[in-house]
Amino acid sequence: MKNLVLMLFPTPPVRDLLDDYRRRCSFPAGHRFADSRRLHLTLYSLGLVSDTRVQGLREILREVRMEPLELWLYRPPQSAGVRAVPVRSSRPLTQFRERLRAGLTNGGFAHDGGNRPHISLTYDAITRSPAPETRDIPWRACEFKLVWSQLPPEFAWGRHVVIECYPAQPPLQQRLFD
Repeated sequence: MKNLVLMLFPTPPVRDLLDDYRRRCSFPAGHRFADSRRLHLTLYSLGLVSDTRVQGLREILREVRMEPLELWLYRPPQSAGVRAVPVRSSRPLTQFRERLRAGLTNGGFAHDGGNRPHISLTYDAITRSPAPETRDIPWRACEFKLVWSQLPPEFAWGRHVVIECYPAQPPLQQRLFD
């Protein structure tokens, strides 16, 4: 059994901006940050999936079309209680998540899709006050990943193991004229 999650990982420049932002936020003493290389946006959490079903899941995900997504990460203005950076509402992201949901549902895979897309800055604390920066962070997501999320207590240190990457394809209109 593997705890599987579908994720988008920020590009290194976006990750650097997020890292800088969370370092400038005021968190309580003793908080912990995830390694910046593990920052991600969860598309769907599939929970525990048997090893015998993983190959079928991979095949389903290869059929789900993803176009590059132009996303904007919203850094909340000066106020207390920040734990995550949400993604501004995006019709292409919503449509992509719907295509994923349909593929998962048709394939008989349970999924948790009720969360609002966001990137967690910390897991065990909320800020006393965020950094004063309020400009959005632009992010062009060009692939999604099927990830085995290995978490304690089964694994001494939490980590993400990428099972497969699914690159974005050019938009349909663009492909018609290539």
